[in-house]
Amino acid sequence: MNRKLILSVAVSLFSYVGFSQTIDKSKLDTYFDVLSSNNRFMGSVAIAQGGKLIYSKSVGFADVEQGLKASDNTKFRIASITKTFTVVLSLKAVEENKLSLNQTIDKWFPTIGNADKITIEHLLYHRSGLHNHVDELVNSGRHTQPITEKEMIEVIIKNGNDFEPDTRMAYSNPNYILLTYILEKIYEQPFSKILEEKVTNPIGLKNT
Repeated sequence: MNRKLILSVAVSLFSYVGFSQTIDKSKLDTYFDVLSSNNRFMGSVAIAQGGKLIYSKSVGFADVEQGLKASDNTKFRIASITKTFTVVLSLKAVEENKLSLNQTIDKWFPTIGNADKITIEHLLYHRSGLHNHVDELVNSGRHTQPITEKEMIEVIIKNGNDFEPDTRMAYSNPNYILLTYILEKIYEQPFSKILEEKVTNPIGLKNT
């Protein structure tokens, strides 16, 4: 599903909820059923008001090949929403004095261009200048294949830098990939384990 459709659905729901005192569940059901039947949307939707769940709907499949229908408990890939967790873990590392925002990344990745100038803060704010290599991985089909840290670093090095650190901002996935690797190195644990110990378990996120 393309980004325009996602934005359209989100804006429509926001407008519907924001300007209505009650939710017409039957109309919402029809809306999502039409989208689903025309292969325009697949996923789960939830609307909360006043801290209470007032509507939920799941359409499409959890497993297309096996014809397994999606449900309220279906888990979806959340893509770049994971960056939110990476930010939290990075700032926790700063609080624990394991990282410093003005620390450069050459300690871990000396062969990356401008590594002696790029700081943790630059990575967090997408101000590193590292080229966003995702299109290359998608075009080559490598985005669906396992890739080691060594291979990923080689890709980042190959794609180089688009500008000098902190001279401007440009969204780039390598920033957060590197932050993930750094977190794994300083905590000596896989990212998933760090996330469990410091975020999901302490606040009871059982389906995240």
